Amino acid sequence: MSYELVTLEKTDLAQRIAQNLHKELRMATLRQFADGELNVHLNDYQQYADKTVVIIQSTGGKVNEYTIGVAFLAQTLKQAGAKKIIAVIPYVGYSRQDRGIAGKPGHMQVVAQLFEQAGIDELIAVELHAKDIMQFFTIPVTNVSVENTIVAHIQKQFPALETVCLIAPDKGAHAYVQNIAKTIGVGMIRCSKERFGTDQTRVLDCVADCEGTVGVMVDDIVSTGGTAANVAHLLSDEGYREMFGYFVHPILAGNAVERMRKSGINAIFVSNSLPLAAAVKAIPFITVFDISEDIVSVLKEKLDDK
Repeated sequence: MSYELVTLEKTDLAQRIAQNLHKELRMATLRQFADGELNVHLNDYQQYADKTVVIIQSTGGKVNEYTIGVAFLAQTLKQAGAKKIIAVIPYVGYSRQDRGIAGKPGHMQVVAQLFEQAGIDELIAVELHAKDIMQFFTIPVTNVSVENTIVAHIQKQFPALETVCLIAPDKGAHAYVQNIAKTIGVGMIRCSKERFGTDQTRVLDCVADCEGTVGVMVDDIVSTGGTAANVAHLLSDEGYREMFGYFVHPILAGNAVERMRKSGINAIFVSNSLPLAAAVKAIPFITVFDISEDIVSVLKEKLDDK
């Protein structure tokens, strides 16, 4: 079938997806005017007419710019005559705002409506923070799991699995980490936390069902690193001699990296769902693993069906 790939920034992940599909990754330009307004410019827009177009763009980092940018790009592509738009948004900004006041939907519902109104026909995301987000959309949404990639990476990184305990840093991660622990064949530690303020958390307790002394924390997002650091402090006091972290979406806001390093965490492993600044990527504390094959396997099915 005839399709095109387009992005607002040529990240490592976007380029790997394009290479795997043997397709050119085209660029759209996200411009900002002096008054702060954004505009998307599409070169040679005629080439998208009557084609399926795949937008590849996470909306983290510059979350407001990229959320609006993806919507503007979708609208522009539809105006250029694109037949169908599939948005591959590995990390969906605002996905942690799924709940509003009094049990009502959170701001993520507005983002979902924005994407649909802009012309996106189908969404592919990676490890959405909350499965409830999918109900905000009326278009098809595929939530790609990278559990198998994490399992393979842990097995390679820690060959002496009998020493390993997987750590779920909060209740939201319990089921996810339990699946990985069961697949690998190790025990786990279940932690719980409470949130106060916008970006502050307090770890309440951690319950271990494991005899290992190497803790491997697994979660979908690492933002400020506060929860990970608090868990590490607590478990180091209980005798865990080494601590590591696996995180799918590395937001790494502010001094998150330094906070985790000072907490006693030996190293973290993060996916390439979000681009890291060159200076951050060069820190030996951080290792990046690739999730392009997880996305491509799903995307190929979508494209083959057309």
